[in-house]
Amino acid sequence: MILDNRYEVRQLLYSDTSISLHQGYDRVLNRPVAIEQLQPQLAADPQVVARFLDTARALVMVELPHVAALYDQGEVAGQPFLIFEDPLPATLAAGAPLPAGQVVTLVQQVAETLRVAQGRGGALPVITPETVRYDADGRIQIMQTGLPAQTPVSGVMSSLGLLLLVALTGSPDGRGKTTLPPAFIRVVERTRANQYADPAALVHDLQAAERQATVQTVVVPPPSQALLPNEAPTQMTGAARPPALLQSETSGAAPTTNGPRGLGVGRLALLGLLGLLLVVSLLVFLRRPGTGRATPPATNTIQAVQPSAITTTTTTQAQPTRSNGQPYTVATANGRPLNIRQGPTIASPVIGTAAPGTTVQVFDSPVQADGYTWVHIQTSTADGWCIREALRK
Repeated sequence: MILDNRYEVRQLLYSDTSISLHQGYDRVLNRPVAIEQLQPQLAADPQVVARFLDTARALVMVELPHVAALYDQGEVAGQPFLIFEDPLPATLAAGAPLPAGQVVTLVQQVAETLRVAQGRGGALPVITPETVRYDADGRIQIMQTGLPAQTPVSGVMSSLGLLLLVALTGSPDGRGKTTLPPAFIRVVERTRANQYADPAALVHDLQAAERQATVQTVVVPPPSQALLPNEAPTQMTGAARPPALLQSETSGAAPTTNGPRGLGVGRLALLGLLGLLLVVSLLVFLRRPGTGRATPPATNTIQAVQPSAITTTTTTQAQPTRSNGQPYTVATANGRPLNIRQGPTIASPVIGTAAPGTTVQVFDSPVQADGYTWVHIQTSTADGWCIREALRK
C-alpha cells in the first residue's frame, strides 16, 4: 500500500482501538519511517480527526527529548496519517525484563522527557511499555501514539511506575522476576506502593540501588601482563561472584593450621626432608678418612646432633623472599580479615589471615576454582592463596 504516492506501508508494529502503527519507507528521501493512521471507524468523526492533528502540531512545537520526531502529515481517502522517524528495533513490552543497569538508563531518559514536557506546559506523551522503544546502544524512543490528553502528576508516576516494573521484572505487578539485587527489590516495592511523589525521586533511588548492587574489584594481572601506568584496571561486579563463598573467604573466623603458623603440611614435609639430609651429611663427614679419630657408632652421631642446629636451619627456610611479586592491598568489602589458604580452593585449609589494609605480594598467574579467581600471595606471616576479588592495586 502506498500513501500519497510516496510512503510504502509495511509490517504492522502496533495497533489499538484508535490508531495503527506500521513500519514504512519514504520513496522520495529513501529512508525508513513509521506511519501512524487513525482507525477507519474514527476517521469519520471530525472532532477525533482534529484532535489527532492537534497532537501532531503540539509535537512539532514542543520538541521533547527522546520522543520520535514528526516528519510529515497527510490524508488518503479521508483517513489522516502521520509520518514519524524510523522506530527503534524493540518495544519494552517485547524485550522485558532488561538488565538492571539498562533499566536505570531507560527510566532516566523517560523521566527527562516528562520533566521537560511539564516545564513547557504541553501535553505529556503517552508512556507505556508499548510506546517506549529501545536499542542495544541504550537509546530510547517514545512513539507518540493514540490521542493523548493532559495527564496529572499522579498519572505520570503511575505510568512511569508501570514502566519500571515491566522493565525490571517483565510483569506489570512487579512479580515476574525474582532474582533482582536487594537494592532494586526495595525500589520495586516502593513503586508498587505508590510511594514516589515525582520522577526525580524514583530516579534518585534507582541510581543509589545501582551503586549498591555494583561491587567494583580489580583483576590482578599475571606478572607477564602487568598493567601499564595509563591502563585502567578491569572492573568486576559482585553479581559475578558466589555471595556465600565470598562471605566465607572474609569471615574473620580463626584460622585452622596444621603445624606452626603460616606453614602447611607440604612445607613441613619439605623441612623434615631437609633435616634428614643434614643428619646424613654429618654422618658422611664423620666417616671421612683423615679426620684423626675413630668413626663413632651411628647412634652416637645422631645423639651428637643438637636440635637447635636443625631448628635454626628450618627457621631460615620458612618464608623465602621473592623478587618478582606485585604489591596489592587487602580491601575486603565487609571489613573482615581475608583468609589465606594452602591451595587455590575452598577445600584447602586456612593457614593464615590478612587484615584490611595489609600489603601483600602477588606471584604467578591466577587460577580459576570454585567460582573464584585465586592468586598466590605472600605476607610477613604466610605464603598461600586467596581470592583476588578482595585485593586492590
